[in-house]
Amino acid sequence: MKILDRIMLGQNKFIAIAEIHKSYYLLSITEKHINILKELDDFQPLDTDDESSLKFNKILDKYKFRKIGSDNDEKI
Repeated sequence: MKILDRIMLGQNKFIAIAEIHKSYYLLSITEKHINILKELDDFQPLDTDDESSLKFNKILDKYKFRKIGSDNDEKI
């Protein structure tokens, strides 16, 4: 198993994308448990050596704000 990326949700709580035997999964990870939330059938990992690749936090940050009206941002 190889963890490709993860994001912390709270103390000792994460969601992660993992590669297991050439398949990709979305996992929930806590201090006591690891659960498969979903198999990512069409997942294509980004080239981690490429500086333009977005990490999990940057991808999530992209969706934290949405445009309402013309120039107003509202936090979701």
